Amino acid sequence: WESADPKALALQDRILKDLGITKKRKKKGESDDSEERDDEASGRVDMRRCYKTLLKYDLNSLIHGVFLEKVAGRLRVPRALSGFVEASNVKPAEAGGTKFDHVFPAKDEARGVTSKDGFTNVPYPSTQFSAESTTAYFNLDLNQIRGYGLGPDAEQLLITLALYKLARFCESDWDLRSNCKFEVGSIETTRPKKDFALPAAKDIAEMLPKLISKVSGSGGFGDDNSNGVRTVTWVKKKKKISVTPYLHPWHLKKPQMRSPEAIAAALLGQLRREWNASDGELTGIVEIREQPSILHGGRALRPLHFHRFRRKRGLVQPDTLGRLLELRFAQPVRGPLALGFACHFGLGLFVPVE
Repeated sequence: WESADPKALALQDRILKDLGITKKRKKKGESDDSEERDDEASGRVDMRRCYKTLLKYDLNSLIHGVFLEKVAGRLRVPRALSGFVEASNVKPAEAGGTKFDHVFPAKDEARGVTSKDGFTNVPYPSTQFSAESTTAYFNLDLNQIRGYGLGPDAEQLLITLALYKLARFCESDWDLRSNCKFEVGSIETTRPKKDFALPAAKDIAEMLPKLISKVSGSGGFGDDNSNGVRTVTWVKKKKKISVTPYLHPWHLKKPQMRSPEAIAAALLGQLRREWNASDGELTGIVEIREQPSILHGGRALRPLHFHRFRRKRGLVQPDTLGRLLELRFAQPVRGPLALGFACHFGLGLFVPVE
């Protein structure tokens, strides 16, 4: 939202117009630290208009909720679809393992080869947990969806899409965390009708195109759409640059930290392993360059400006500093990339650049 790209600014203006919000302009001499924020709007906000705008640009936000903090400062839609997993009669399951070092398996203090330095074979205990029964509960708030006031076609589309998400989730193998895999034994509905049976995901998927066409025909997706479908194309580029810091997923060994060149070689090797693990047929990374900072919203941001830590009991984070990198590939590759430690939490994100 803070982008200075002309296309992004044009999209912002369209969204604000659809929301009926007038964007404030800074007064002459007003500093950026003014108590009255530039992205706040005074007066009443028409939430019905907000729901229609969300339907036009991202109907999933009407199911999973959204907080548009950068727009008017208070546009918030709670989740219509929510859930949680509950386990009963949980008991510990003791186990263990060994971290193997095929290069330096034995301790040699004279050479600095010890377990404290990350070398040698190290056995370790591990405590897992097992439950007698595990139940997942889901709630789809039909009153909230109907309260959007979007009309029967849009309501039916949102409800059907939410049921499709549930069906896909229940039909897939649950892998909620490592060594924790589930498959659904039975599905029970309590409200609004106990005899309601969740259809198969394949059957629900066949209903969606017709519902999308109905909503599109009534103008629910705006006038600038084609049958309610928007196509997003990721441009292929040879160069990708960090937008969030890359964190190395392993501790660097002492030989890898002897010089900047050794560190760069270790990073390049790790990035190549991660990239090749995703798809061995893809083009390889040929070069990396470390960047001191990146520009975002007119500011030069360094790694220390980002939140780079995960708070999880027992988690050992190898890299807490992070690096901003530029990756070069032998051939153009598509889209943004997510690599490194905590890449599924928004770190290690790379986007294509010229």
